[in-house]
Amino acid sequence: PRAVGKERLDELTSSMDAELCRVAGAKIFADGAISAGTAAIHGEFTSGGDGKLIYEPDRLTEMVLTAHEAGWPVSVHSIGDRSTDHVMDAFAATGEPSRHRIEHAMILSDAQVARLADLGCHVAMQPEFLMRLGHAYFRQLPERTARLLKRAKSCLGAGIRLSFNSDRPIVGGDPWDGIRTAVERPERFDPSENVTLAQAVGAYTRGGADANGDLGLLGEVTEGALADFQVYSGEPSKSAGPDEVYVGGEVRYSKRAHSMEH
Repeated sequence: PRAVGKERLDELTSSMDAELCRVAGAKIFADGAISAGTAAIHGEFTSGGDGKLIYEPDRLTEMVLTAHEAGWPVSVHSIGDRSTDHVMDAFAATGEPSRHRIEHAMILSDAQVARLADLGCHVAMQPEFLMRLGHAYFRQLPERTARLLKRAKSCLGAGIRLSFNSDRPIVGGDPWDGIRTAVERPERFDPSENVTLAQAVGAYTRGGADANGDLGLLGEVTEGALADFQVYSGEPSKSAGPDEVYVGGEVRYSKRAHSMEH
């Protein structure tokens, strides 16, 4: 998709309900996807080639700097380890890499995990991808590379600011599918990268708030937060759905009321 001009951006933002919606930053695509063999990787896909960088490294850095200097947080789509190297270089060039985030970061070496931690930038992952698209990953990548996709536990262990999200409409986007996948990675994926249930829930809640600059407002049930939460009668990860949904402290959905209506 192409970026919108300033006039169109101003038009869109002026029509938003500021309490419910805002432009959180700028997004840049650094590479493609594993399944299509277009993610920029160190090595080679089984279908041939090492993927494609959307922009040359100098141009990517220029774009990140332009957005940074205009006051925008930047989220860069980077799936392959080769493109992630260039994204980290671009973030470092801003002098404030903690303002920005990498979206996906599916292939990471130990050295890259350590550098991400040093930079302090945010990393957003989509665990559900492993459940829905795993067959394509193992078809396109060497077994040892595919097994270690989405190194959530390593990132958390290194102190990286990590969040989980859905990336809809690529997958269905039910957070509980992502949580269950992060806690128990599918067959063939290295279980050493499994995270705990509390860590997975935290990555969707507090981590998501951190990714969008909403810490203190969203992601936690604390005094002063916006009181958006769900209530479950049993273990949430094993439930068929919430009993109640609150938005701004008000009930927006009640299973009991819903069942009475039907």
